[in-house]
Amino acid sequence: MADRSIGDQIETWMENVTRFVEGSVDVIARDFAAEAVDAIRERTRAGFGVAKDGDASRPLAALSKKYIRYRQLNSRLLSNQTSAGTSNLTFTGKLLDKLNYKRQSKGVWTIQPSGDRTKIAEYVSRKRPFLFLSRAELERLERRAQQRFDALAKRKGFS
Repeated sequence: MADRSIGDQIETWMENVTRFVEGSVDVIARDFAAEAVDAIRERTRAGFGVAKDGDASRPLAALSKKYIRYRQLNSRLLSNQTSAGTSNLTFTGKLLDKLNYKRQSKGVWTIQPSGDRTKIAEYVSRKRPFLFLSRAELERLERRAQQRFDALAKRKGFS
C-alpha cells in the first residue's frame, strides 16, 4: 500500500480542524451565554445596568418614593439581596433568578428570563435596562471564550 501524499494528509488534517471548529462553536457560545447570565445578575444586583451592548454600566434609576414605601410595607416579600430603597431589580429576586440562556440555533444563544418573568423584564427594562453587556463584560467574556477555545484545541492536539 502506497503512502498517502502530503496533499492527502493536509486535506485530512483540514477536515479534522473544520469538524473541531464547527463542533466547538456551540459549546463555547453556550459557555459564553452562561457566563453572561452570571455577569448580568451580579452587576444588576450591585445596582448597575447597561443600556445596550458595549455601553458602560451605569447606576440603575432610583426608585420612586412611592415604590420605596410599597417595598417597606411589603418587606417580608423582599429578597435577602436587597433593601426597600435599593434599585437593583431584586424585589423578590425572581426576575434575576429566572434569567437564563436558550439556544436559538448553532452558536446562537439568547438571554432572557423564563416563564412569567419575561413580561416583567420588558416592563422594567424601559426605565432600568439591564439585559445587555458592558464593554468591560464583553471583553472579559471574549477572553474567556478564547481561553476555552485554546484549551479545547490543545486537548485535541491542534495547538
